[in-house]
Amino acid sequence: LAGTVYGIYRTANGAARWEKAEGQGYTDPWVFRFATDPVRPQVLYAACLEGLLKSSDGGRTWAPSDDGIQGKGGVTDLAINSQDPRTIYVTLARDFEYIWRSTDSGATWTPIPISMPEGGVGYESVAIDPSDPDTLYIGVGSAGILKTTDAGATWTLLKNGLPPFDYSLLYEDLEVDPQSPRTVYAATSVGVYRSADAGATQTVVWLHPDCP
Repeated sequence: LAGTVYGIYRTANGAARWEKAEGQGYTDPWVFRFATDPVRPQVLYAACLEGLLKSSDGGRTWAPSDDGIQGKGGVTDLAINSQDPRTIYVTLARDFEYIWRSTDSGATWTPIPISMPEGGVGYESVAIDPSDPDTLYIGVGSAGILKTTDAGATWTLLKNGLPPFDYSLLYEDLEVDPQSPRTVYAATSVGVYRSADAGATQTVVWLHPDCP
């Protein structure tokens, strides 16, 4: 699969030929992220500029799966609970009050209150601890990483070792190591950071050469 500003494309012959997937449901399906159901690999999700798309046939056809999400902006990222793949979290570009959770594979959604840290410009990425699905990490543009260990009831801002405040700073991706869940990676617009203590402190793995 390939997500482009023109929609979703699929290849079945090792990228020799690509075809646009059918039934995408949006006028502007700019794709930010794909995710695959770890139990049913034919079930796929796509975080898009206009919302969330779902495929149940390996990416051949797609349809909106965001009924009930009332936030603002497109879906910037999504994360699937590997222990219960029916549970999915999404972040929205301009919804500063909630992230959203589905417990029925995207059929319905429930808002989870969250407070935007001072200076934050949006919730840009989300990751779930595969060993403890009540633990989530949210990348907050310009501000740092929010963490919960109780499925969103409370949140803590993590900043130790991360880049200083900057309105242009993006948290483009967060990943939790499935073999060592205390290891968390953050891909930002200035470099890649690694934590070995579940986000409490971060060290630089790679820094963009244009950054001081």
